[in-house]
Amino acid sequence: MPASSLPRRVTVAVAVAVWVLTALPATARAGVGVAVPCGTRVTSDFTLGADLLDCPGDGLVVAAGHITVDLGGHTVEGRNGQATAGVRVAGFNGVTVTGGFIRRFGKGILLSGSSDDHVTNNVVTDSFDEGIFTDAASARTQIEGDYVSGSGVGSGATWADGIDARGDGLLVRANTIVNNHDDGIDVGGAGVTVDGNRVDGSGQDGIDVDGHASTVQGNTSTRNGDDGIGVGRNASDVTLRGNVTADNADMGIQPIAGTAVDGGGNQASGNGDPRQCTLVRCTPVTSPPPAPPPPPAPTHAPTPRPATRVTARAAGHLVTGTVTSATGQRLRGGHLTLQRRRPGTSSWTGVARETANAHGVVRATVHPRRTSFFRWVFKGTAAHAPARSRAVRVRP
Repeated sequence: MPASSLPRRVTVAVAVAVWVLTALPATARAGVGVAVPCGTRVTSDFTLGADLLDCPGDGLVVAAGHITVDLGGHTVEGRNGQATAGVRVAGFNGVTVTGGFIRRFGKGILLSGSSDDHVTNNVVTDSFDEGIFTDAASARTQIEGDYVSGSGVGSGATWADGIDARGDGLLVRANTIVNNHDDGIDVGGAGVTVDGNRVDGSGQDGIDVDGHASTVQGNTSTRNGDDGIGVGRNASDVTLRGNVTADNADMGIQPIAGTAVDGGGNQASGNGDPRQCTLVRCTPVTSPPPAPPPPPAPTHAPTPRPATRVTARAAGHLVTGTVTSATGQRLRGGHLTLQRRRPGTSSWTGVARETANAHGVVRATVHPRRTSFFRWVFKGTAAHAPARSRAVRVRP
């Protein structure tokens, strides 16, 4: 086809199923699945009804006490912004967060100034900092049955633990903590219990304890970059009982003098220091610990996003794009990239990034040295599928 007959305005649509994004009702009830946008404030018992993807800030923000936030087996996904949280609970007591697949936030689940909260049966992966974090003002938190991996691995954040939990009366039980950048589990406070956890592949200690009058029992800690279990100099009266440590880079169990009580039944083998343990008695491991399980898979397939339509038109050196939904609604605020391809090549290169105005329109002026093809590409959002236009030709 001659260049003069090439179309200047072309359209592409991505065909996917459409779901409706519904605002959170003021009185959402437990067991009723509700689709909500990123950053929704949850004020009553609530069950998430659809995935939250590509959240630029927080996933969900708890704004009431004594409620259950059931993520319903759905994925809550961020963009690894360090100041963000998948679920944020600040100043509310008696909150339960359960049943979610949370990934790529600053902190997967963040509790601050909140007591008597429960964090149970979540899968938290690839956080910028800690996977699960509670501060010292959060008392009697229970963290049970969670799977946490990849915290700080991508970011290299210095203190990125799998679980970093402070506060008196803390319970950390039956969690699987795998391949986190700093410690697997790092706890502090009085009356803390760390019980029956499986920790593997941490960059530093598998379990690091700085608490008082606390108990560490029945845990298995293997292949960590420092000690299997360490008790810090600020700790006191920490009972170590029935733990298994193997193949850690330094000690199996290493408390600072005067910090720990030997509760008996601890085992250690294959650790880097031939002593295996100090200040507590350890016998050889009777049965090699099995490898930790892989992370559970989401129970829901990714939620389909509505189709999106992108058009491109060239007038001289001005390339205009329009992004709309499949129903024709203009998508204000959509982020689009203008890409260029030279004749005779197959690769596309980004040359401009623009944000759609109130009419869903983007514009960019280009000055190619030779005739080139240009197209607009929409990355997509949690609410709309990605799409791209067909190419338009621009001459020098």
